[in-house]
Amino acid sequence: MLTPAVAEAFLRDRVRKNNPKAADEPAAATVAVRLGGLPLALEQAGAWVAASNVNTFARYLSLLDDASKNPFPDETIPLDYERTTWDTWQVSVDAAAAKAPLAPKILAALAWIAPEGLPNEWLTAAANDQYLTGHPSEIDDDAADGSPTDDDTEAVFEAIAALNQFSLVATDGATIDIHRVVQAATRRQAPHDSGRFAVRMLRHQSPGDA
Repeated sequence: MLTPAVAEAFLRDRVRKNNPKAADEPAAATVAVRLGGLPLALEQAGAWVAASNVNTFARYLSLLDDASKNPFPDETIPLDYERTTWDTWQVSVDAAAAKAPLAPKILAALAWIAPEGLPNEWLTAAANDQYLTGHPSEIDDDAADGSPTDDDTEAVFEAIAALNQFSLVATDGATIDIHRVVQAATRRQAPHDSGRFAVRMLRHQSPGDA
């Protein structure tokens, strides 16, 4: 946990390059306190504000309030840490989805696999799967029939880029890492077919090693 002063300084430094006006906004201090010094939550908040020079910390607080009204899927009352994780997750996913419609589906699939070092090309190779396209699958349990179109592949690249921009994943262009806390929050609401897609994607890479 970061102290309020350090958390506030982090937020201001995080946005100063891309959104200098927001870096001087008083509401940055309020966001720092609201997020309880959680580094991951602070990074996601900073990423959201830095994404556009019209974004503000005051607007981010409003989005957090809206996210807080959404109950957990199982209607439990979470601990404060989980509540904060959920709220920041919700705001970030909504922002990524607005830029790339496939972003939530990609994130949900990433929630079911090892958190580090997934090759980007594994996702692009599966870009024509029915889970992503909504059309009959080109990737079955045994082999791949056909290849993704350029549009399918581009949509996956756009989703990865959007998730990276809002700090839901980290990518160097070749591999993807996802924080375990983000995975945990995502799995709370991930549809079952996201896990099935993850399995199909892995089997597509190693069809002889079921």
